[in-house]
Amino acid sequence: MKKSKKTRRTILSVLACVLALLMILPILTMIAGYARATKESDLRSQISQLQSSASDLEDRMKDLSGQLSAIKHDKKQALAAKKLLDDQMANIEEEILNISAQIELYDALITEQGSRLAEIQEKEAAQYKLFCERVRAMEETGTVSYWAILFSASDFSDLLDRASFVNEVMEYDNAVMNLLAATRQQIADTKAELEYAQAEQEEARAEQEAAAAALEEKVNEAAELVNAIQCEEKEYAEALAELKAEEERIDKLIAQRQRDLEELIRQNKIQFDAGSGYYYPLPSNHTRISSRFGYRKHPLTGRYGMHNGIDLPAPRNTSIYAIRGGVVSISGYSNSYGNYVVIQHDNGVSSLYAHMNSRAVKADAIVKQGQVIGYVGTTGSSSGNHLHFEIREKGTRVNPVTYYPSVGFTYSD
Repeated sequence: MKKSKKTRRTILSVLACVLALLMILPILTMIAGYARATKESDLRSQISQLQSSASDLEDRMKDLSGQLSAIKHDKKQALAAKKLLDDQMANIEEEILNISAQIELYDALITEQGSRLAEIQEKEAAQYKLFCERVRAMEETGTVSYWAILFSASDFSDLLDRASFVNEVMEYDNAVMNLLAATRQQIADTKAELEYAQAEQEEARAEQEAAAAALEEKVNEAAELVNAIQCEEKEYAEALAELKAEEERIDKLIAQRQRDLEELIRQNKIQFDAGSGYYYPLPSNHTRISSRFGYRKHPLTGRYGMHNGIDLPAPRNTSIYAIRGGVVSISGYSNSYGNYVVIQHDNGVSSLYAHMNSRAVKADAIVKQGQVIGYVGTTGSSSGNHLHFEIREKGTRVNPVTYYPSVGFTYSD
């Protein structure tokens, strides 16, 4: 009887140790798991916010499309139509950036979920190993089955004692199986979450491809409209007259701003580091000039006229740099220049950068030489991605090429 009780105590001690280890395993991973879950929740929250913003962009695109449809075939509204096309392209690019951010967050989320899945699978393996050790412990004590324990009782009192022992063992077995079942359910749930995140990411990639195709379509549509305005003079006479009048207004505005700023610079009320020499406005591999400065043949109409700057083709969103330090005189949009920036430098020199996809500086900002001030685009009266670049000396336009004697320009006009 004493030996039997001692055996039961030994078994219960072994079982208690194993069960304690099984219970400690989840606790050991709880802190890391909580931190991981918090990060996953935060990633999901950020994705949800981006998706909400994407919905707003989609609504704005529908509104712009409606406005464009209303005036698309009205030649008197050609410049307004081009502005709407520019707005649509900017909206689509915001959508593409939004989706790119979502894809990056999905990458992080998938990584976190993959790590969590590996941890849970490792925990399951450890639990199963301890369970196997419990079985071996039972075998080593000579226990065959619950029934064998009960039927070997010497009397009724011993039977009750053994029944209590069996109950404790059964509770332990149930606890072990419940832990394993719960862990395996965690594995199944985490796999499902991981697969769902991967599917969502693939859907986002498909949306990004569709947005890129839509952007290309809008770029082509905008180019066709500008070509029509420039080539079909009779039909678009009002648009051409408006563009010319607008350019004259801008010239006067630039001249006035230049006079005002030069006076403030002279009085040291505006100070900046002009830098050394003249920084090239684009990355050094974009030195082809598609339309040169001066009296030249228009590449679309075939007619001769004055071109007050140089056109430098470059891919959309190529960085545009300030050629010298100064103060931003103008940062805005016009039907002729599209998104454009004018910078007042020292010594009466100013520079203009036009047809930007987007601007990176605001009026009155102090900029450093080589600072990114915007990105190449085709806004305004433009039929393809390029930088229209002008330099003025005391208000008079000069050929920008003369400022870069060491640059090996090539010409395609």
